[in-house]
Amino acid sequence: MRGLTTGEPLRDTLGQLLFGTIFTLAGLAIMGAAIYGTRRANAEAALRARHPGEPWMWNREWAARRISDGSRTSVVVLWVFTLIWNGLSAPVVFILPTELAKGNRGIWIALLFPLVGIGLLIAAMRATMRRMRFRESFLVLDSLPASPGGVMRGRIEIPVERTTFAAATSIVATLSCIHRRVTGSGKSRTTSETARWQEIVHIPASSVGMMAQGSTLPIAIVLPLDLPSTDMRNRNDATIWRLGIEADVPGIDYTATFELPVFATGAAHAAAPPPAAVRAPGPPVTRTIRERETIEGLVIEFPAFRLNSAAAAILVFAVIFGGSGLFAGTLGGSFVFPLVFGGIGLLLLYVAIDLFFGRSTMLVHRTGIRETRHLFFARTLDYPSSLIREVRMKIGMQQTRTGGTPTAWYTLELVRLNGKPKPIGRPIGDKREAEWLVQQIRERLAVS
Repeated sequence: MRGLTTGEPLRDTLGQLLFGTIFTLAGLAIMGAAIYGTRRANAEAALRARHPGEPWMWNREWAARRISDGSRTSVVVLWVFTLIWNGLSAPVVFILPTELAKGNRGIWIALLFPLVGIGLLIAAMRATMRRMRFRESFLVLDSLPASPGGVMRGRIEIPVERTTFAAATSIVATLSCIHRRVTGSGKSRTTSETARWQEIVHIPASSVGMMAQGSTLPIAIVLPLDLPSTDMRNRNDATIWRLGIEADVPGIDYTATFELPVFATGAAHAAAPPPAAVRAPGPPVTRTIRERETIEGLVIEFPAFRLNSAAAAILVFAVIFGGSGLFAGTLGGSFVFPLVFGGIGLLLLYVAIDLFFGRSTMLVHRTGIRETRHLFFARTLDYPSSLIREVRMKIGMQQTRTGGTPTAWYTLELVRLNGKPKPIGRPIGDKREAEWLVQQIRERLAVS
């Protein structure tokens, strides 16, 4: 009994010390971010006054055509979130023995939050190691600004020897036009980012250049004419352009993101195709969707287990929400919280199951499309070509990776004569493959 009495105050003291240290570090990080933000806002105001009507000159890095990557900010934000999350969930570890002694077996569910905190800590450490290895990269633009209807050209300068990227198995550049929206205020303030358009190009390792301080990656991407310019006038409803670079190199992979100035200046631009070294491929060599010609028409099969990363991410949230609802139910009290969180958890669980196991088969012929969808049971739908006005694709669900680069899945749509769109098939993770399938379906249906 004496040892137990001595251990409990010590455990409580250690818990309070850990809790206080984490929150102190988080507070210092937030304070530093606020000071940095104020100084940056003052500098931007001075540039606005100096260059009226030229918003691409309001950012010091844009004006210099030399843009630093956002990895440093991402690492800081990730560490702040990790510290706050672990600071809030750490007490669970210390109250666990007491609650188990009381017979509360539901407390085991609360361990989910410290486990998520461990995952965040691992991610933050990896991001820090990546930053230490590759240091700071820069995007150097050939012209300012990039314009819709033109070609965004430049190079990425990385302070790492060329041999690192020459050994890369893949180097991918993703350019996204993103709608950023901030809703709510105070503690309920939330930020969402939705990709309106995205282009992905593959850069061969053979095109990696060399400079005095490291390596260079060439970038050339055609920008469609009908896309919006960068618009940061309203921080709560903004349009931003973001370039993400990912390289699968030996050891820790390389990632970097850059926010670009894209503005319609009225000048004529030749939308020349990118150089062969960075040109996006046509129909993908690696296919995830199966096609075969039959006597009846073209059969397109969307197999299961193609969207595992998105399904796994949604499954994690399903466990968090469902576990929170179940844990709240074990504590007693109002049934509203367990019902709402449990319901959200079940809904997310269904979505995850659908992404894992859902599949679809389409038969496309001149008179229409017959689609059979499979999950818990088979369901067949018919779409006569006489009622179809257009076949197109659009960005559907999205998943934002570390650094802010969105992963977009594409949805095929039939636009009927009444103007209502109808999604068909299953989400497609490769833009080239989605474009290819749209072309095949249009040819079979003889529609635009």
